[in-house]
Amino acid sequence: MDVLISIKPCYVEKICAGIKCYEYRKRIFSKDVERIYVYASSPIQKIVGFFEYSGAVSGTPDYVWSNTHNYSGVNIESYKNYYYGRDVAYALIVKHFYIFSDGINPWEIFDKFFPPQSFMYIRKGHSYEKLRNMVFE
Repeated sequence: MDVLISIKPCYVEKICAGIKCYEYRKRIFSKDVERIYVYASSPIQKIVGFFEYSGAVSGTPDYVWSNTHNYSGVNIESYKNYYYGRDVAYALIVKHFYIFSDGINPWEIFDKFFPPQSFMYIRKGHSYEKLRNMVFE
């Protein structure tokens, strides 16, 4: 199973540049995930690439920050605001990001597309196969 996550364009740029090797999340997947596709939010509004899911760093926000901040691409103030009031933090590990040269319009893939707030599973079926075929042609 694959997943689609939304990321702000400024952070996508840092991932592409290799500056950001961790993507912070408040929730993590409960199912086995193979690949994580990245949707760059407005104004880009395209699926811009993917990375293989190789795990996440999890724990208290302080623990996660101390183990990831050097390659987080965010400052401590933003991080603390994001996890304010939370007991658990997650940092998806981005080992190698595969960039799509033109990006993929998600409205061409999914029958009814709404950018995910956190993430959305891409289950095997029509949309899954269509996306995989576009990526691996």
